[in-house]
Amino acid sequence: MVQITERDEAMVQWLDVVRLADVEAVRWALGAFVGAGQPLSLWRAQLWVARMTAIGWCSRALRSTRWLRPCASYAGSSAKAQRRRSLNGGS
Repeated sequence: MVQITERDEAMVQWLDVVRLADVEAVRWALGAFVGAGQPLSLWRAQLWVARMTAIGWCSRALRSTRWLRPCASYAGSSAKAQRRRSLNGGS
């Protein structure tokens, strides 16, 4: 089971706005959301991407492991509904 935080929801909403981002952009965005003023480590960004990919909130784009995009399963749903769906195993 993956625990979803408010930061995760905000990050996926940000990704929905930018539509396509590389891991470097995710590092900076994660750092900004925690108030670090600098990017988080590559390892932490990759861990976040892996968590969100595991629950279907984002996916790899264009066969490249560098680019991410929001999944259609997230778009158009409220954050609360998405959290409930992910905690119930996707149903």
